[in-house]
Amino acid sequence: MKNLLFTNPFVKYSEKSIFLFSFLLSILGVVFAYYSNVRFDGLVDVHQFEKVSLWQVTKENAINIAVMTVLLFVFGAIINKKTRFIDILNAVLVFRIPFYFIALLIKIPFMENFGKNLAKNSSHIENLKINPLELAAALSIAMSFLALLAYAIWLLFIGFKTATNCKKIIYYVVFGILIILAEVLTKTFIPLL
Repeated sequence: MKNLLFTNPFVKYSEKSIFLFSFLLSILGVVFAYYSNVRFDGLVDVHQFEKVSLWQVTKENAINIAVMTVLLFVFGAIINKKTRFIDILNAVLVFRIPFYFIALLIKIPFMENFGKNLAKNSSHIENLKINPLELAAALSIAMSFLALLAYAIWLLFIGFKTATNCKKIIYYVVFGILIILAEVLTKTFIPLL
């Protein structure tokens, strides 16, 4: 049998267990982001800054969770009137977990130094000297970021599908559109609040 923890935790664990686990990881994720000077300044955005405040990171993560939850819950209720808010919230909370790991990866000293050196020398690209091992490590970490992003979207999709029992392809298309809409909305709301 497939490992349900990684492919579909929503059918293996109760909604209370998922909520408690993902809510605690959200708190830890905000702490990781604060420690790493990372902001979640969009639904699928993780950016490092010189300095961030704990309030700023908390607010941004909460906005990301709220916007995606509301959009998916409204759509879920249209698809299936029995869709429960807690199930959609859990899907969104679990979706956020890979982003917390990205925040941790950004804090790897090598990545910090590599990024600073690249930014400092980017205006003089002809003089840029990159160690092939450093480049290989940076590319590996970048691929890890992409894998975590894909996994996050998979978790959100499978959580939404489980919560709504949706089976039509058109619903999956709308689901994808809602992720794009949520990205636009969070990028709009975060600077305003």
